[in-house]
Amino acid sequence: YLTADDPGQERVEDICAHIAAAFPADAHDRYAIIPDRAVAIRTALDALKEGDVLLISGKGDEQTLRLGELSVPHSDRAVVEQFVKS
Repeated sequence: YLTADDPGQERVEDICAHIAAAFPADAHDRYAIIPDRAVAIRTALDALKEGDVLLISGKGDEQTLRLGELSVPHSDRAVVEQFVKS
């Protein structure tokens, strides 16, 4: 899943499309672009099957996501913990 990671002034969709352009042509059915980071994490968690491993990279212990001029509260850990509790 390709998603937001402090895109600043750039559009998340544009960044993700640029990354996806480097994937092999036959890989387009093996990824998804989900601009909202929390939604992307929940989608990935929901898709896990027994034996799968999910690596959530980029934000670590950071507590905010920089979107344009805004710094909005966001915690990858909190998203995962909330998913597990539900």
